[in-house]
Amino acid sequence: MSAKQSQITSFFSQNKKQKTNKDFDGNSASVDILSINLYEIQGETGLCAEISSLEPSKISTLASLTSSPFTSPSSISENKVYCYYCRTAYFGDFHPEPNKSGDAIKIHSDCVYLVKHQQKPTFAVQLNLTHQIQQAKRRRILFIEIQCIKYLLRQGLAIRGHVEDEENLIQLLKLRASDVDGLSQWIKEKNYLSHHIINKICQIISLSIIRELIKEISEPKIYSIICDETSDEFGRVQLCFTIKSVDNEFIIYEDVLGMYMIALQSAADITEVILDILYRCNLDIKDCRGKGYDSAPSMAGHLSGVAARIQSLCSKAFFVQCNAHSLDLALQDLTCTSSSVSTVLNITNDIINFMKDSPKRLSLLDTLTN
Repeated sequence: MSAKQSQITSFFSQNKKQKTNKDFDGNSASVDILSINLYEIQGETGLCAEISSLEPSKISTLASLTSSPFTSPSSISENKVYCYYCRTAYFGDFHPEPNKSGDAIKIHSDCVYLVKHQQKPTFAVQLNLTHQIQQAKRRRILFIEIQCIKYLLRQGLAIRGHVEDEENLIQLLKLRASDVDGLSQWIKEKNYLSHHIINKICQIISLSIIRELIKEISEPKIYSIICDETSDEFGRVQLCFTIKSVDNEFIIYEDVLGMYMIALQSAADITEVILDILYRCNLDIKDCRGKGYDSAPSMAGHLSGVAARIQSLCSKAFFVQCNAHSLDLALQDLTCTSSSVSTVLNITNDIINFMKDSPKRLSLLDTLTN
C-alpha cells in the first residue's frame, strides 16, 4: 500500500464514529462532516478533483458536497457521505458482506466496475451506432459524387472515357479525395461508380430539372408547344418536344423537355406521344395557345395531320409553320423551276465540299478572307 493510501486509511480510521442502532446503515459510512478535511482524491479514470483545506462550515453546505462526483446528493439531509458507485450498486441488488478489512476496497472496485458497465450501451446499441456512423459517412461521399456528376453535366463534359480509370468522373473524384476522408477507398470499391448507377443518377437529375421547369410553366398556365422529329446516329426517330411560355414580366422562355423516341412517324402516333407528354407533365391541352411544326404532311396536314388533330382538341391553339423548313421547301421548288438557280446551288455545294476536304485549302481560304 502506498504512502498516500496509508495516510487516507489512518485518517478515516481515526475519525470514524462508533456504529449504533440509530445511525447504522448497511449502505453508508456515517462520518462527522464538520470535522472532515478533504485532500486530493484520485478517481478511477486518473482525473483529480482537488478540494484543499475547506472550512468546516463550507464543507457542510449542499453545494460543496454535490459538486464532488464521489458523493450522492440524496444523503446530504442525513449528514452522511455515500460513495456514489457503492450506493448505486447496492440499490441494484448487489449486497456484498466484507469478511476482512481489505475486502472493502475490493468491493468498492467491484461496485465501480458494475456501475460503469451498466452505464455502457449494449452490444446491439454499439453496433447500431457504428452502422449509423458508417451510413452518414458514405452518404456524404455519395453526395459528393452526385455533385461531381452535376458539374460535368452542367459543363457539357463527358462522364466516361476510353479508359475507365481515366474518365472525367474518376479524375474529378480523385481531385476531391485530398479534402474528403474515405473518398479514396470509395473510388477503389467502385460500388456506386458503375455505368448503370451513373445513368440512374443522371436520369434522376434530369427529372428534377424537368419538374422545376414544369412548375415555372404552370404558373402562367397558358403555353405553346413546338415539336419536330429527327433521326439520331443509330437511325432511331426521336421527337424533340419544346414548350414556349411567358412569365409575369412578359419574358419569353423556350424550354426543351426532352427527346422522345417514336416507333412510327404517322400523325396518329405523333399526336399520341404529344398528349402523353402533356399528361405526364400535368399540363392541360385546353391551356395550349399555339403550336409549331414543320410543313411535312404528317405534321401540317389540314385533314389528318398533327396540327388538325390538336386543333380538334383545343380550338384556341394557333398553328404556325416553321419558317426555316418553309424556306427550305421554297428553295427546293425554286431549283426545280429555274435551272440557273439550281446550277448556282450545286456549284456552291461543290466548292464547300472541296474546301473542307483539305486543311491546307482551309488555311489558304482563311488567309484570303482576312
